[in-house]
Amino acid sequence: GGSDSAQKILDDNPEIDVLQVAHNHVTVNEKQGDTVIGGVRNGGREIARFDLTLDADNNVVDSTVEIVDMEGVEPSQEIREIPLVAEAHQKTIDYIAGGTGEDGEPLPPLGSTTAKFQPENEIRGIPAGRVMDTAVMDLINKVQLENSGADVSAAALFKDTSDLPEGDINYGNIFDIYKFDNTLYRVPVTGAELKAYMEWSAECYNQWKEGDINISFDPEYPDYLYDMFAGVEYEIDLSQPKGQRIKNVMFQGEPLQDDQELTLAVNNYRYSSALKTEGLVSGTKEWESSNSIRDMIVAYFAEHSPVAPEVDDNWKIVGVDLSEDDPRRDEIISYINDGLLDPPYAASYNLADYDALVAEAQANAAAQNQNVSVDGVKVGSASAWTMTYDTGSTTYFRLRDIAYAVKDTAAAFDVSWDNGVVIAKGGAYTAEPIANSTMPPAVTETTLTAVVDGQTVEVPAAVMTPGNYCVTAEGLASLLGVSVALTDGVLTITTAA
Repeated sequence: GGSDSAQKILDDNPEIDVLQVAHNHVTVNEKQGDTVIGGVRNGGREIARFDLTLDADNNVVDSTVEIVDMEGVEPSQEIREIPLVAEAHQKTIDYIAGGTGEDGEPLPPLGSTTAKFQPENEIRGIPAGRVMDTAVMDLINKVQLENSGADVSAAALFKDTSDLPEGDINYGNIFDIYKFDNTLYRVPVTGAELKAYMEWSAECYNQWKEGDINISFDPEYPDYLYDMFAGVEYEIDLSQPKGQRIKNVMFQGEPLQDDQELTLAVNNYRYSSALKTEGLVSGTKEWESSNSIRDMIVAYFAEHSPVAPEVDDNWKIVGVDLSEDDPRRDEIISYINDGLLDPPYAASYNLADYDALVAEAQANAAAQNQNVSVDGVKVGSASAWTMTYDTGSTTYFRLRDIAYAVKDTAAAFDVSWDNGVVIAKGGAYTAEPIANSTMPPAVTETTLTAVVDGQTVEVPAAVMTPGNYCVTAEGLASLLGVSVALTDGVLTITTAA
């Protein structure tokens, strides 16, 4: 009924020495009286270790709990190779992924689809499945409504990337769209309670403000807390603050009245962890399924395959203008999708910050393309052009690009033209970078005779019109008198003796 059942157990049984708890996806490490209490996060990320010290009569005289982080811990290969473990592991993989049965024959699919169910994200990191109605959520809610007989259904997209592919469906695909083994409840609610529940769910969004180019999410709200509803039509107005966003709720073609009585299909976790603990509904469950919602989805595919993705668009986000006709928005989105700007998940990007965002993207692009390193520190970029021969390839770097990249380092040198190439080691290179540093396809292989600090040095080179000389890593080492190597595409210069 929404209470802390673990605390209830301890209150009624204070003589317990060790209490191990779970389910809330949080770390618990505490002691009440003489009882040590430990709980680990989800996903096998942690292990709870309890240590008890006993006297000669096996009475507990001391106790501690330690939460051990499993990040980076390699599984025991010795245990994995135990025949019983290996056999059970393989059977599980085959069951989930649709492998082979005990007879060695391929396991039949659970069903099939005619197309994938989730739209592509417009913006990297902003899940389309949480900003619009999708076939994935409509399928889950449809299954819940059919099995419960309720008027309205609520369900969450537990994982932003949850999708069903086109073609055959295995148990792993079902698990992807419904990862928990929740059962289904039917609960009586009033129109006012349903609206309050919908407002609670819509708190996951950040409020939109003028100039925002995307919808973003409050990072304090995990994705599994956002429910989408079927059986009603409604709008979410993100120009409004939390608690005032649900608008125009319609049930069977009429505005939903606050005193109207309905039944709600909702999973057992949401009922106990939110509807009751948050005081959103007063009624108690009037029906509970004997099987899991995931099993219901499996049964649906067995009966209805091939299943086509269907979207009824019963809800939408309003109160926002994402400037979709502004070319600046397209430019910013291209930077995001190219990895030059972080996804604006927790805070929207705004056109008022356009100049700063462009500068940041350009700086990140330059940083990503840094292929010149001096004394272990990447300092900039130099164009590299590869001339291919029958015996292999040679990479040439344009001298002026290298001079600009290392101009503020111990490898700095000035390069100029005085009836020939003149190099001054340690000199300040003040010229601007060459705007188009992409090498043309046509260059001439030659020998560069340069004057370096008054001395003539000859190195193999390639020359491109209008007279930009390019040298190899070995040639640069000869010109500057330092150690130069080309490793994994990075020109590494070492100035120390």
